[in-house]
Amino acid sequence: MASVLNSIIDIENDAAEQLSSHEKSYSSTQKEYLQARDKLFQRRQELVSGKATPTTDELAGFEPPNDDSHGAAASAKAGVPYFWLNAICNQDTLAEEISSRDRQALAYCTSVKAVHPAAGGPPTVEMSFSSNPFFSNNTLRRCLGDAESGAKAVTTDIQWKDSSHNLSVKETRKGGGGKGKKAGKGQAGSAAAGSSSVRLKPCPSFFRFFLPDSSSGNNSKAPRHLHDPTALHEDDGEDDE
Repeated sequence: MASVLNSIIDIENDAAEQLSSHEKSYSSTQKEYLQARDKLFQRRQELVSGKATPTTDELAGFEPPNDDSHGAAASAKAGVPYFWLNAICNQDTLAEEISSRDRQALAYCTSVKAVHPAAGGPPTVEMSFSSNPFFSNNTLRRCLGDAESGAKAVTTDIQWKDSSHNLSVKETRKGGGGKGKKAGKGQAGSAAAGSSSVRLKPCPSFFRFFLPDSSSGNNSKAPRHLHDPTALHEDDGEDDE
């Protein structure tokens, strides 16, 4: 009995050593893959942004169209205009989260990349933007968190320029409008109309990806469920008047 148990222990130790060896090999291979991939992505960004032009080898096999329908557009701006807008909107999963207002902001996106920490751990998604009328941030980041360790996702606090350009909410007016008209003309009607209040209601948006998982409580004027994606289609019982 003792010899059998000892053999079983030896087998388990050998299996553990092999697993450890495979994990180290996988980690090394993954690191090499990420380094090679990042070089390709860096070159792609250079071409997309117009900071570089294709080499002869990169153009091997390329045959330009016979017509000159795209000549003027191609020469008007270096690189590939609206590359990231189209890339994001054509991604099946993301497309479902993008509103028509989101598209206007995504048109200013100049770069998208995933940054993998050298020490390991979850990657951080980074999106860079040129100057735009929606927010003042140059870069939006979200660390995807680590489900195993229980670490929460870390996000950029989007600095919206004003509530009308905040893509994660929409302004609605409640009260005053209709009653003001019924109150009659003149000051009475104007006073009643002026009593309407503006509410910020959550709305579907791609940019909710960068909102905290739960409200930090710093903005007490925002609805309590502002950062809760599950509440996007609620409030059906509170129709605007």
